[in-house]
Amino acid sequence: MMKMKLAKNIIGIFILVLLIILPKGEAQYSINERFIGWKQQPIGIKSNGKIININAYIANTQTKRKQGLMHVESMPDDVGMLFIFDPPRMVSIWMKNTLIELDIIFIDQDQKIIKIHKNAQPYSLESISSGLAVKWVVEINGKASDLWEIKPGDQLIFQQAD
Repeated sequence: MMKMKLAKNIIGIFILVLLIILPKGEAQYSINERFIGWKQQPIGIKSNGKIININAYIANTQTKRKQGLMHVESMPDDVGMLFIFDPPRMVSIWMKNTLIELDIIFIDQDQKIIKIHKNAQPYSLESISSGLAVKWVVEINGKASDLWEIKPGDQLIFQQAD
């Protein structure tokens, strides 16, 4: 009888420990793990006479745009995501299941930055609107647009591959 009670206690403690140490919710990924097989393309942003180079993952389908940077734990400073909207349209972005702070850059069909939403907060359900029709949205690490002095009116340098 005593052995049975001890065995139940040990099993209970084991289950409790598993519940504590196992990850909760969806898996979290490094940027490299999350986007295996995604196309990457260098893009640039011309600002103050200099070009900021970004290695962008291309989100050019509804599925990829919906996934975005969700569940990514960290991202190198020179990496981002380029969302392509063809034809151009008004878009809204949210940060649901996004673990890192982002700067969201809205770009019109003339490749001109029309709006920057800085430091979008992780997990926020706030709808972040482009305000006008855009063809591209670039997401980079939060605070990077200030660090690189990117501002509305700056130019996206991007050659869209077929």
